[in-house]
Amino acid sequence: LHKVGTSIDLVVDASRAGPGLLTASASSPLTTLQLECKPTKAGQWSIPFKPTKPGRYSVHIQWSGHDIRDSPFSIPVIDPSLCRLAEVPAEAQVGEAVELKICTHQPVPAPLQIRVHNPDSSLLPSSQKLHSQ
Repeated sequence: LHKVGTSIDLVVDASRAGPGLLTASASSPLTTLQLECKPTKAGQWSIPFKPTKPGRYSVHIQWSGHDIRDSPFSIPVIDPSLCRLAEVPAEAQVGEAVELKICTHQPVPAPLQIRVHNPDSSLLPSSQKLHSQ
């Protein structure tokens, strides 16, 4: 899982591919990006990718116009600043379920992870389950 604004450095080993050119692009429902492919050392290529918008990106990497193995592949990118607690319960009882409503402002491309802490700041035991809708 990657965050908006964080650089992702993809590395391709084309040392046994023969002569050719590496190209790459990343697309999501919101944007399509042409990615720069930089040769680094004998047959190795670096593809820096710094997504500016959240979403599930489909990354296509090609060698001389042909998809490399495992291309395309998916990279989920999130923006945690877009999530907020929509409703805070006025009170809760020990041993009873509490409903939390989270507003994400848009579909989340990966499972939402929620951590709940006890009053002493310890993490709620993993044996207690959280349910989402």
